Amino acid sequence: MTTIQDKKTSIKNSLNETRLLRENQYCYVRELKIDQSHLNNKQLQHLNRMFLESKWLYNSIIQFHSEFTISKLNQYDTKIKSVLVKNKDGIYESRNIDNLSSQIKQGIYETFKMSLSSLKSLKQKGKKVGKLKFKSEYNSIYLKQYGNTHKIKNKDGKLSFHIVGFNKPIKVHGLEQIKDLLHTENLNNKNIASAKLIKKPNGFYIHLVCFKSKPNLNNNNDIPIKQPVGLDFGIKTSITTSDGEKFNIMIEETRSIKRASRRVNKSQKGSNNRKKRRLKLQVAYEKLTNRKKDLVNKIVSKLSNNYSVISIQDENIKGWHHGWFGKQVQHSSLGKLKARLKNLSNNQCHIVPRFYPTTKLCPNCGNISSTISLSDRIYSCDCGYSFDRDIHAARNILNHYVSSLCTERTLTCGEMATSGGLNLFNSLSAIVEPRSQSL
Repeated sequence: MTTIQDKKTSIKNSLNETRLLRENQYCYVRELKIDQSHLNNKQLQHLNRMFLESKWLYNSIIQFHSEFTISKLNQYDTKIKSVLVKNKDGIYESRNIDNLSSQIKQGIYETFKMSLSSLKSLKQKGKKVGKLKFKSEYNSIYLKQYGNTHKIKNKDGKLSFHIVGFNKPIKVHGLEQIKDLLHTENLNNKNIASAKLIKKPNGFYIHLVCFKSKPNLNNNNDIPIKQPVGLDFGIKTSITTSDGEKFNIMIEETRSIKRASRRVNKSQKGSNNRKKRRLKLQVAYEKLTNRKKDLVNKIVSKLSNNYSVISIQDENIKGWHHGWFGKQVQHSSLGKLKARLKNLSNNQCHIVPRFYPTTKLCPNCGNISSTISLSDRIYSCDCGYSFDRDIHAARNILNHYVSSLCTERTLTCGEMATSGGLNLFNSLSAIVEPRSQSL
């Protein structure tokens, strides 16, 4: 007979094995879409009810912790069967929680604790934070354990996705993305971890967390030598590289969004027609957001694969949005792109200080010009140097990275004799020398 101590020891050993396995793996997320055409009315009602009950439970947790004390933090009963919900008349009613399993309830409570932890870290950094607010919609359910809250089964060569609480498997699109992880007969492997059940205006999705072994990089001779690059953010041209390449990531609102927005504004508040029109507007905005995400993903992938280091300036994009260029910044994805680049791994992104004079600084004589305006698209200096304004700024951003690299580390004669030292010296020389030439 298994005792409680034996169970705790088994869980501890399993966690240690998983932790050791994750050291040689990298994490990525795959998005699967639930096919609603294959859901019967009972399954669709159960799915919508899960999100409704999750909202009730999350708001009940916030209400329980409204008077926050450390002793109460882990005292909320996640096995609760009913919660109090305030109706439209302001009266509390008891609502049953019948469609959420125990682990899904624990996942909702863990989401609450992670939100508290985020607020705490922001407060420690000096940010002004408030308190957690009640949710009018709950659109993300945390499925914490593969094999219990969700799993993938293989029956006669056909893969099916199962969620706890559903009697039948759910048809999803996108399982072919992870078919390389499902090579074993027993699909309860450790290559698949937690997931999130997402509710969007155009349907339901599953974000599945997967792990794959890191590539073997023992043979460094097979790795091509890459050069660093500098990026300049702007309004007229969204992105300009130090190599002269320019990207435009501005996508304006479509006619369908403007038409749907006008219809929502003309409809009566609280009516069913207004709810339907708001849903159509949300779907149209989601399509626009997906287009922007796709464009940002392609640019980040191209830059990270072709360059060793990406040097960018810490631009005040939020200030641009509140200033003269609010509409242009709103239609672009500069904020998303900057955030993605800053989160690149292996120190692949170098940040230049916000007030460094990348546009006004002459790389030839070191003079800082105070007469250049936004309308001047060509930078000219009294020493005879002139160059395209955006490319000039991108090259100054790159030169800042090169100068910081030379300051932090000086190559010795022994290191210069090696192929790595020569390649580094040649790459830095190729970056700096052409910048002093004028057009």
